[in-house]
Amino acid sequence: MKSARLELLKVDDRHFLFAMITALANRMQMVGDTFFQEVTWKQWFVLLGISIFTTPPSIMQLADTIGTSHQNVKQLLLRLQRAEYVRLEKDPADQRRTLVHLTERFSDFERKYQEESMEFISQMYKGIDEKDILIARKVLESIEANLKRFSGKA
Repeated sequence: MKSARLELLKVDDRHFLFAMITALANRMQMVGDTFFQEVTWKQWFVLLGISIFTTPPSIMQLADTIGTSHQNVKQLLLRLQRAEYVRLEKDPADQRRTLVHLTERFSDFERKYQEESMEFISQMYKGIDEKDILIARKVLESIEANLKRFSGKA
């Protein structure tokens, strides 16, 4: 009986990458759900997305940034608001938009996991050359751009 790994070697590179990206996303969520005590991996990813903005993003800006729907982000944000990690408020300049603010509780959370997060990233990229990381980044950015074009969001 052939191993699953040997069967994977028969798959062409494009299909292999497609499958591997999906499997890695699932694996990262599994690991991530055990990493944080206070939030799920998806909730953490939303918090990470908010933290990259220099000013509070709207829900739609955040959804576009993390690659999911407005409805999915809104549900995650409502849970995070109940847990006091974010504050949602109407944009004074446009009452139709809701802005997302990080709270002090998020700052405490970020400080708590800072060292462990850095170690996690370090271990995840262990043994991978920086030039290969740059190539992977470029490939993933191109795939993302293609998916946006394909979905009509580019």
